This record gives sequence, structure tokens and C-alpha cells, in this order.
Amino acid sequence: MKNLNYHHLMYFRVVAKFGSFSRAAQELKVGQPALSMQIKHLEESLGCALFERKKKGLELTEEGRRILKYAESIYQSGIDLLDSLHGGAAPTENFRLGCMESVPKSLVASLCAKLVKDPSQNLIVKENQYLGLVRELQAMNIHAAICEEPPFRDMDLRSKRFASFSVSLCGIKKFENLKEGFPQSLHRAPIIMPAVGTKLRIQLEHFFEVRKIRPRFIVETFDTALQKLLAREGVGMVPLSEPSSVEFLGLNGGIEVAKLPGIRKELWILYRHTRFRHKLLDSMLEMASKS
Repeated sequence: MKNLNYHHLMYFRVVAKFGSFSRAAQELKVGQPALSMQIKHLEESLGCALFERKKKGLELTEEGRRILKYAESIYQSGIDLLDSLHGGAAPTENFRLGCMESVPKSLVASLCAKLVKDPSQNLIVKENQYLGLVRELQAMNIHAAICEEPPFRDMDLRSKRFASFSVSLCGIKKFENLKEGFPQSLHRAPIIMPAVGTKLRIQLEHFFEVRKIRPRFIVETFDTALQKLLAREGVGMVPLSEPSSVEFLGLNGGIEVAKLPGIRKELWILYRHTRFRHKLLDSMLEMASKS
């Protein structure tokens, strides 16, 4: 395996910043031919092309974008090292966490509160749908993701179950009469549903199908906050897992029509297998083991 020239890597970072060999050469105060040659040596060492030439200048390849993240991290580590040697503040490290939009916000907030107790760590939280988070993990844009299902085998990701909650059908008092005769009482009743393709949606559809019940799916959305707002307005009933159901029932007029037997909302930690794991990912996996 060829040795990596970190000087070349820093040159690559500057070229990527300016998108031009000439402008980068001016910034670095080196000749453009020499700079171009050093980037070529770096590409040979890494075994991949880092740039594509476009009309507007240089554009990073997919591999180039990936390597730039490492170059930025190495550059920042050097700055932190010099700062610490000269009596500066201890360096902080970013932990990038992804969450599905349907994960209860109170649970995310509780998790964040535990993770940020370490003053050397900064937390960056991003929301996305399942496949978007998988792509972010595969591109190493995030360290971990909290999702409603584990990864498929061909995704080259690892997972650990983080939590499992029962699911209740909640609404306001005008739906209280539907408690009697449940679940057949739900026939043609308005229900605010999670979006198609989510694990909870699949479970709910199966629940209704085997019982030959045909509710009215009045609104469908990924956004659990919007689901709860609609339910509070009396638009329909909403299936909520803990802790969202507990929050909803704590509001004036919120009722539990019924617990939905056999339906559970599971949350999983998805992450890439790497030689060195982020310490906050280890903390999350330890929390999952205790839950």
C-alpha cells in the first residue's frame, strides 16, 4: 500500500475550495504546474480521480467529495493541536446524528441531553426519511441514524434496536363513543395515518385488513407533529406510540380510544462499521443495550 502524502492532501483541500488550479496556486504561492502534478500524485496514491474538468472550473468527483471530508477533518485536527499546545480551549468534536421525521421529538431531545453532557462533543442533528438517512450513512455524512426499521442486507450497515413502544389510537372527546365495540367501531371512522411505506403504516393496514375494517384515511403524512395537531383539531384519530401518546393524553381533551394490539413502534440505531467508532455512537449503543 502506498503512503499518503498529507502535504498533497492539504493542497487538494485548497484546490477543492477554489475549484481552480490557478486560484489555488496563487493562494498557496506555488506554481500551477507543480500544484497540478502534486494533485496527480495524490490521485495515483489514492487510486481514484478527485476532480472533473467542467466549463465553470473543477468539480469534485464522488470520491473527491468523500475524501474532502477527511481532508477537512485532518486540517481541523491540526488547528486544534496547535491551539491546545498554546494554551487554547480543548478541541470539540462534531457528532452527526440523523433521525427519521417520525421519531418522537421528546425522545430525540432526551437523547441529545444525555449525549451533550460531554463538553468536548458538539451534536449536529439532521432529519430525513429512511432512505435519505441510509444514503447519508453510506456517504459518511452522519455517524448514526435513528430509524423505524433495521437496514436491508445489501445496505452494508449495522444496527441495534434502541427502543420498542406500544401504539395507541388517540383523539379528542368526540371520538370517545368509539371505545365501545372496538375495533369494529372504527369502520368508516376518520384516521390520520403515517405515510405509505413506513413500518407503522404497514402494521396498521394489516391490522385493519385481517379484521375487515375499512376506516377513512383522512390525512396521510410523515410529520408526527402535524398528525398530533390535526388530531387536536378533531380532524380524526391518530395512532401514537409512547412517548407521543403520553404527551397527547396530557393535553385538555385528549383521550385514548384504544391500545392497538400487536402493533409496536420500534426504533433502531443504524451505523457504519468502522475501525474507530465515535465515542458518542458507543454511548448510544450502550444505552440501547440497557433499554
